[in-house]
Amino acid sequence: MARGQKRFWLLAGLWREKRGFTMVELVIVISLIGLLAALAAPAYTAQANKAKIKAALAELKNLKTALDFYYSDETGGNGKYPLADNAASGGVNKVMEAYSISWGSLKDPWGNSYRYSVDNSSSPLDFKLESGGPDGVLGGNESDDIVCGASFGEPRAGQKASPLAGASRLSGIGTSNQ
Repeated sequence: MARGQKRFWLLAGLWREKRGFTMVELVIVISLIGLLAALAAPAYTAQANKAKIKAALAELKNLKTALDFYYSDETGGNGKYPLADNAASGGVNKVMEAYSISWGSLKDPWGNSYRYSVDNSSSPLDFKLESGGPDGVLGGNESDDIVCGASFGEPRAGQKASPLAGASRLSGIGTSNQ
């Protein structure tokens, strides 16, 4: 290449030796990565929350099945649901242990205790298993409460968590009697 041609290319900026990325190129790439991360993060957290809701629904369904087995067992519940009292021999803790479920340490996907309430005096007999959902408060944000029971059928998310009439209540580990 002739000396004059080389000088032209140098002046035009096309002849420089590339040894790395320019600051502008790095800023553009980092900005694009940040933009993609900002767009993906809300979608990821929404999917993670949906997965936790599905896990809570599955756990409540399994707990409901155990309570229904106890209800129909002639030597166990004999037509009644377990009491909401961990200390009682017919309490929910003892019944769940019989089905290899550790009720006292069972937590929903958000780390809160499931709640159990029962009304063996009503007709038909009724019980309720509840999770406060993502906010952990029953009735706080009713659209995220997860509830199932004898009168509710299969577990459902977004259910109003109203107490049973005349029910005794248990909040996971603590006890209460009616």
